[in-house]
Amino acid sequence: GILTNPAKRERYDLQRDVVNKHRRGVVPTAPKSSAKVPVPKEFMMQPFGHLERFLRVEGKRMHAQARQDIRGSFDEFFSATKLSLWWLPDVNNKCRIRSLGSRTKVDKKSAGAGTAGGLNFSFRIKTGFESEVLLASAAKGKKSENVDFVVKQSPEYQQAVRFETACRRGYYLAFLPPSHVRIVPLLNDEPGRVLDFVLVDFSASLNFKDMEEVLLPVGRANPGKHLPMSQFRDTLEVKTYFETVLHRPLWDVEDFATYFEGHWIDWEFRAEDQTARLRSAEERLSQVLRSAQGMGDVATAVAFADGDLDRISVAGAVQAVRHLSGELDAEGNNGDGLSQSDLTNARRKLLRSLRSSLTAAPKEDLAKVDINQLLGAAEQVPALVGEEPTPDILELRSEVVKVLSQMAVTKVTACKEDDVTSTELQLEDLARLLRQKEMQEQEQALLPVLEPALDGAELLSLHEPLRAASWRGCKRVAEAITAAALAKLAAAEADASVDAMVELIYAGAPAEMIAVAFLERGSAVSLLVFARTILALGTCSSAVEAPSKGGLRAAAEMLAAKAPLEGLPGEILLGLTVVAAKIPALGPAFQAVAEAAVLAADTWDADDFMKLLLSAAKGKGLLAEDVRSAILRKIGAALTPKLADLSASNVVKIVLAVSDQPALDILEAAAKEVTVRMSDFSPQHLLLVTQGLAKGLVRIHPALLKLLEYWPDLLARLGPTSPDFTSSTDKLLPDQLVKLAIATGPWLEALPDHAAKTKRRFVEVLGAQLLDAYREVSDANAALLLPKLDGNGALAGYSGCAALRGKLRHRSRSREREIRIELGQGDHLKKRKKRR
Repeated sequence: GILTNPAKRERYDLQRDVVNKHRRGVVPTAPKSSAKVPVPKEFMMQPFGHLERFLRVEGKRMHAQARQDIRGSFDEFFSATKLSLWWLPDVNNKCRIRSLGSRTKVDKKSAGAGTAGGLNFSFRIKTGFESEVLLASAAKGKKSENVDFVVKQSPEYQQAVRFETACRRGYYLAFLPPSHVRIVPLLNDEPGRVLDFVLVDFSASLNFKDMEEVLLPVGRANPGKHLPMSQFRDTLEVKTYFETVLHRPLWDVEDFATYFEGHWIDWEFRAEDQTARLRSAEERLSQVLRSAQGMGDVATAVAFADGDLDRISVAGAVQAVRHLSGELDAEGNNGDGLSQSDLTNARRKLLRSLRSSLTAAPKEDLAKVDINQLLGAAEQVPALVGEEPTPDILELRSEVVKVLSQMAVTKVTACKEDDVTSTELQLEDLARLLRQKEMQEQEQALLPVLEPALDGAELLSLHEPLRAASWRGCKRVAEAITAAALAKLAAAEADASVDAMVELIYAGAPAEMIAVAFLERGSAVSLLVFARTILALGTCSSAVEAPSKGGLRAAAEMLAAKAPLEGLPGEILLGLTVVAAKIPALGPAFQAVAEAAVLAADTWDADDFMKLLLSAAKGKGLLAEDVRSAILRKIGAALTPKLADLSASNVVKIVLAVSDQPALDILEAAAKEVTVRMSDFSPQHLLLVTQGLAKGLVRIHPALLKLLEYWPDLLARLGPTSPDFTSSTDKLLPDQLVKLAIATGPWLEALPDHAAKTKRRFVEVLGAQLLDAYREVSDANAALLLPKLDGNGALAGYSGCAALRGKLRHRSRSREREIRIELGQGDHLKKRKKRR
């Protein structure tokens, strides 16, 4: 720092003294003559009062920069600050400011002090305006006013000078914070503007070197080695720095040890043998990330990191993820002054590097982080994705989470032979671990370490890891947790244990395991508790996979044996009916619960009757025909008065559910409702209704005739030539058009003569759309459609019938030929195709 370096401290004190005198009104005496200003042969320029800033060349522009603004070494920074003056003879103190080391296109070598050539500070003045300062050439002996200055002693500070443009009086070289260098009018004062500059002999640049820049070369010369303190003390550069810059005796061993201990980001200090090793670039970055105090520190480190980011330690990566996954405040900034754009860029840069850095991390790195840190990082990585992520970013996220999860598993499953100390698995860690994606691949490794965590756990605390295991499809882990939970219920009373089993079911326990355990206590519980447990088992996702002769089926048979199921609440009976129709293992109980549900349905609403109707349709093979008819009549009597209030989708469900029961009044009522509300149905729904009614109504039913009259208009609106055509999902697919033709075929063949016009219009519109889409019709549907185009088929009256039939048959023959060629059964067809 400034105050610890004697040379910097002296310059600081001198400038502070001048500023204090100026504030008291003491200014330098104006010279009576324009004496030549003494200037070092090679110098650096600093804006007065800004000891940390130097005028530097970047490309062809000038900036006032501090060391911390630039990434680079000491020499790289100060080589761009070397300047000199080229004096001009025509006016006293007239000069050009040259960048030493620069060269023009015609220069044979770079400019040096006392030699011509190089690039000069240049400007273009427009009255009343600022001018940018750029580097430009000035050919020897030629007049070039845009590069000429007059250097003057500062009227305010004795140690400073000013540079006025020679071609326009009143315009000066100026520093404008934070880092701009401009030519400005003297009268255009701005806050923070500095016209005075201090010229520092370039030979004194060593005074601006820090202790770090003296010691780092010693470490770089011995990469990876632990060096004794004596080696630092004996290095010539270190001795010279203490003598010429610090002006103090060389540190003893304890002083150097204290320095290295305090600078642990760059150095690894071993107290036992008093040695220090310079960390590699990736190690230093890891240390910076580990010690970061906020989001801004991490974002800055990530932004400036290059390939080192791909080799950071696990601890550094975890810390970086923790900080960068945070949220900015409502204004888009946090306490570090970080913008949302900067944060997003840093997050994605870190995410891209995590896959390689974590994958390549050595096992011993895991010893420096605990399982909570790894799981926390896995949970926080999705926050690095940002808004509108690309597919590759989403893929990276999944891979990084997978690697972190694998590391967490390694922490709890490490063997003695590994370089990782094993960590005992805690129940809360297990739940967090199981929530991670791709855990199915890791569950086999987890099984051996589950027992200690499960044995001492409370029953309720097992619900969360069980829920996580079920959610991620870790079946064997879920079974292990369920087995541990059931073991804790061995001594419990029947009712209490069954209640606990129901809670386990809702937490995701395998249905078959609970059913087997439940059978041991089922005879000791009430009918209500028994039914409630079967209902819970039926709602379990794993119930669908239950074996046909397992515990779940045995429980369903036990429930059916308790019929009639009188006295059970209607909502439980309805729920049982729904799950028994859906779950094969619960099929034996379906008829018993459905009969009881109908008897308890007096207070149900339309939604409840719809559920019962759909269940009766799905499980019709499980019901005696007379029982099913009785159930459907009861449902029909309840729903018929409410048809007008039901949604179009519910009307579709009713038609499909009772289409095989033409004697039911509800089918007739639903058909009338359809004809009244045809415009409410989407084309797909109307197709389903058409198929259902075609199956359940007589062929000459008035509702069917109205549907035939409506379809041509609807198909015309959906056609690509219609002004109302859109590419919406409502458009019927080619195979759906075939299904419409198949469903309406029997009607068309049975239509009376007075409906010939309706038939002809329907056939023409449908046939035209089939002709347009014949290439996209599946082979199976094409085979079903061809008979409808032959002889007395339903579509035989279509004017393009021959063309459609020919195209379908030709397509079928072409596909058959292609299949035979692929199977190697048609060499003669290959030759014929080649000749063509």
